[in-house]
Amino acid sequence: MGIATGSGFRTLSHSEFVREWANQYGTAHEAWRVTEHFLNARHAGVYIAGEAANVATLRNITNTVLHVADRFLAQVTDEAVEAAEQRRRRGDNT
Repeated sequence: MGIATGSGFRTLSHSEFVREWANQYGTAHEAWRVTEHFLNARHAGVYIAGEAANVATLRNITNTVLHVADRFLAQVTDEAVEAAEQRRRRGDNT
């Protein structure tokens, strides 16, 4: 995601964008200071299909994470969970 700041254009990765957002809203840790690029993204006035661009970006990231999680969980079997528990009890990290 690209954001204009006083010192120029700044590109944030999806991880950086989510971390910036999470530090301001709804996490156990909330940052005491707000970064310029967060404020600019928050109040950009840019809309995609009627919703704020930052909301659209967060929604796309969330949908991707949920899709990957669904695919992972679909492959988890009781046997795989039991085997992992046995390795954990033995202290085997492989």
